[in-house]
Amino acid sequence: PVYKNGSANDAEVGTVTINPSIVNNIGVRTEKVKNSHLQTQIKTVGYVNYNQDKLVHIHPRVKGWIETLNINSVGETVTKGQAIYSLYSPELVNAQEELLLAMDRKNQRLISAATQRLKALQLDSKDIQFIKQQKKVKQHITVYAPQSGFVENLSIRQGFFVKPDATIMSIAALDEVWLEAEIFESQMASTQVGQNAEVTVTALPGQTWNAHVDYIYPSLNAALRSLKVRFKVANTNHSLKPNMYAKVTLSSSAINQPSVIFAPKSAVIRSGKMDRVVLVVDDVSENKAYKSIQVKLGQSDANH
Repeated sequence: PVYKNGSANDAEVGTVTINPSIVNNIGVRTEKVKNSHLQTQIKTVGYVNYNQDKLVHIHPRVKGWIETLNINSVGETVTKGQAIYSLYSPELVNAQEELLLAMDRKNQRLISAATQRLKALQLDSKDIQFIKQQKKVKQHITVYAPQSGFVENLSIRQGFFVKPDATIMSIAALDEVWLEAEIFESQMASTQVGQNAEVTVTALPGQTWNAHVDYIYPSLNAALRSLKVRFKVANTNHSLKPNMYAKVTLSSSAINQPSVIFAPKSAVIRSGKMDRVVLVVDDVSENKAYKSIQVKLGQSDANH
């Protein structure tokens, strides 16, 4: 635009003036841009899973027969130190006899080696002490639960013959669970390990759990262009169950986000080649002065 008495000043190039009455009639609104932290919020969904770090798989160290099985079904509760099964194994019997033979010879080096072998074969320290004190071989060796939790897998029955490559059972703890969710590729920059999140479950309305990002997987899903993120959630009352459907709200941390200049989304004029906003050049004179300037857009939230 060219106005009477206008100058060729660079500051005025592209500047237009509008009468205040017209400004009011067309409903022009202005807002000051801010230099602050942009609080982004990511909403996604995921599924509850066992904490794999606390999932214990129990294997025998020797071949043998299950004489007594104290666990009857999957889902049964066990406590740490509870007897879960007893095993008869000729190999374990021979290992005990080697210890007794070393004790008869009073050879400390052989006694130590035989003791270490029994420990390597998962013989409990109480059983080893019993053998040394009573100088008797135990035909049936009892195996105890290494942690408290729930039986997640049970692949044997009483009387089964087992080998070292067999998984007898798996014990999972539910005091802390994993929640695996996926975020879009464009949301990667707003996600980092340690970030807090809020979790809700459709099956348990009205309840909320606090979680934090535990791990960000290194590769994207090629088909969905999404990235898997793992959360850790405290579950002291065991109300969260594996495979539950959950909703996650992830908020960015203002402390770790850089300070940026942001404006309302409604102020941005988008075109195919560039993005612009209208800048108020003169808000004091009788006629309001405005100028369209090009901007480079970055991240956004619901309003900015």
